[in-house]
Amino acid sequence: MIVAALAMMIASACGGSSASSARPAVGAAERVRWGGALVDLVPRDATVVVIARPEEMLREGAARAVLEAIAPDEHLERYRQHTGIDPRRIEELVWAESRAGSLLLVRGPFSAPLAVAEMGHRMLPIESSSEAPFVRRAGHYQGARRDLVALADHVLAVISGSPELAEDVLGRARHGEAGGALGAEPAASLLMAHRSSPLVVVAPQPLGLPPGSGVALLLARERAMLVAGTPRGERDIGLVAELRGEFPPGADENFRALFASLASSDLGVAIGMPAALETFTVDADAEHVVLRATIPAGTLAAALRVLFEAEITELVEGTPEHGGAPTSALTAP
Repeated sequence: MIVAALAMMIASACGGSSASSARPAVGAAERVRWGGALVDLVPRDATVVVIARPEEMLREGAARAVLEAIAPDEHLERYRQHTGIDPRRIEELVWAESRAGSLLLVRGPFSAPLAVAEMGHRMLPIESSSEAPFVRRAGHYQGARRDLVALADHVLAVISGSPELAEDVLGRARHGEAGGALGAEPAASLLMAHRSSPLVVVAPQPLGLPPGSGVALLLARERAMLVAGTPRGERDIGLVAELRGEFPPGADENFRALFASLASSDLGVAIGMPAALETFTVDADAEHVVLRATIPAGTLAAALRVLFEAEITELVEGTPEHGGAPTSALTAP
């Protein structure tokens, strides 16, 4: 679901005009091109990071079933025709949230300089426009301040929030500097352990849950967490959650009780957790916890249709019911 929504955000952000607009005038030799891993540009203070390979995921029927539930193929084809960006062919996607704003990066078979130039035409107002060292437009777009940047011929960045966030990300890209929130331990080793998964969600900093609940006590010394999703054939989505930190004795039983409680909730029933309970396993020691389960793709797809029907409708149609810029969190990259 996260991958589909983020992929569609990119298409939505590119608007509804033809992909045949005039190309930027500056010669390619004058531009800097980021050729490193997209994850290396994640903000240093990121609190949540999503890393995905949508094209790879959609080779499996289970992932296609979930995508079809929230974004029918004809709608994605309409986006492709309007924007030149096909969400189904995005090779790599990174989304990060930080205190200063959010960063969305995608790599795929599309022209990033052309996409930025086209989106810039619809900024109201536009604050700045440049063709080097990156093709870049900054201003208000879809109700928020954004920097739209072609980091390479086929790499697009959408940076929402403070100008300082944009300068940090682009400064590192300009000088070829790796790093960011996922370059430090324990997040770095978590990511390395799950590098083969086509979808991971990382919380590189402690969750810092409000005190007073059993969950908060269980995770009081948690330092980093990763959830990986892998479609399995036509029917199932395999999930793995791995946590690093310090955990109390008997943590495995506490996590089993927590999962069972969530599975019996209304939301848990809706997304297929009772079926997942049959496959749920826990491996835990004092510093390391791994949770595994399998969720039926059909059940998850049906739940997403119910839970996000309004947001999905707004996103697919491209404009809210009464006109103006979309305001849903799902529609604004």
